Amino acid sequence: MALDKYISDLLYRYDCVIVPGFGGFIANRVSAKNIHNQHKFLPPTKEIAFNKHLDKNDGLLANYLMKAKKISYSHAIDIIDETVVLWKNELDQSNTFDIKKVGSFRLNEDRNLEFTADESVNYLTDSYGLSKFTSLSIKRDKSIGDLKQLHKTKTVPKTNYTRKIVRYAAVIVPFIAISALSYYQYSDSISNMTNAKISISPNNTNVEVNVPVKTETKKEEITVKPAETKEVLTVPVVNKPLKYHVISGAFRLEKNANKNIRILNKKGIEAKLIGQNKSGLHIVSYKSFSNFRDAKKFLLAIKAKENNKAWILKKTI
Repeated sequence: MALDKYISDLLYRYDCVIVPGFGGFIANRVSAKNIHNQHKFLPPTKEIAFNKHLDKNDGLLANYLMKAKKISYSHAIDIIDETVVLWKNELDQSNTFDIKKVGSFRLNEDRNLEFTADESVNYLTDSYGLSKFTSLSIKRDKSIGDLKQLHKTKTVPKTNYTRKIVRYAAVIVPFIAISALSYYQYSDSISNMTNAKISISPNNTNVEVNVPVKTETKKEEITVKPAETKEVLTVPVVNKPLKYHVISGAFRLEKNANKNIRILNKKGIEAKLIGQNKSGLHIVSYKSFSNFRDAKKFLLAIKAKENNKAWILKKTI
């Protein structure tokens, strides 16, 4: 489940949103700006910054997720932890990932995390309805001479020609309107007479109008019952793929990875090599699981007894 929407919602209300185990997003208020040389006006806004040291759980994101999804607090924590694992895996594989409407992350050459905020969203509610404005610069045409010449207009002498046209229109337009109305009423009466059947009694006292009525034909509904089959379907049992791996370490040389596996095997841990990442490092896993909750329980046990730097990698094998 993506946390993008919930982080974005909280940034409208709070000045700091912490993602446990990853870092905190800090919203700083900035006044309106007028950039003269670019003819731009920027409304008051919140600038979003990121601090990786603010990674302790303050309960804000977990409580909001719990209420929004109507789940337990522990389930909300599991969702946050799993999302953080996915973010770190994406950084390890492609060195970059995005959080919608918040910003983007990338690892530089020194493997340090860099954050670039998304400036298309204004999280300051006081600036609702205000947007960036760029005015066009005024370019004056040198070929234009004295402005007084532009205001000089030729006067057209008044004639009686236009007055005559108005008089004729005042007489002709009402006549055309009355003729059109009479023709419409006449054609309407003719059409009514052709669609009706009139019968007159001998004494010419009673007039009956019979209007034909359409009759509907009933359609018979035919139901076809499917033929009964006695064939029994067998569904093969498919084992869930192992996609959550508790990692012991990543090694540049394969022989060092195999050495680490042998050491762990002597301790009774069934460690194994699960392949290489995009950087060419050989990854050794303590154990693999099909669901995140079991992997997290095993990770806590490994951190307490074996290696406090162990972490979870999501990779289908």
